Amino acid sequence: MTLKDVDWRTVATLVVLDLVTYVAVYWVVVPPIHEAVLFGLPAPTQLAVALTLSTVRLVLVGCFAARSLRARRGLARRRDAVPSMVAGVVVATVVQVVAGCLSAALTGAPLAPMAVVVAVAQWLAFPLVGLLFVAPGEADRLHRGARKALNWRVGAG
Repeated sequence: MTLKDVDWRTVATLVVLDLVTYVAVYWVVVPPIHEAVLFGLPAPTQLAVALTLSTVRLVLVGCFAARSLRARRGLARRRDAVPSMVAGVVVATVVQVVAGCLSAALTGAPLAPMAVVVAVAQWLAFPLVGLLFVAPGEADRLHRGARKALNWRVGAG
């Protein structure tokens, strides 16, 4: 795996989707549900719900990022997407961990190292699981240069 194998647009897609879905799920959806339903449940059940939400969110982020890569470049094999997915996951993980540590430091909240380790493991594994839901295949659309070349050949013939 080299930097040449990484599609940086897929990396950006994965990072942006991770941040947007994080905000949507944990800042918009979960607080009302927590107050209405989860607050009365035992702590292990709350943890299980949180892990399930995180798992589903990250698998979907991985699916969308892998699908966007296949749509633009095509995938002969799933492993062709792994360098871009790993780079995206690493960048998203670093962004999330740094943001979490900064927010804990600014608010004075205690930082739970084990929670960070579990979160890092989730961020590294689950988007790659999402790659398994995207079948290999041809690109959906041609690059601009290929389109121009094709139009030139069709018009010339």
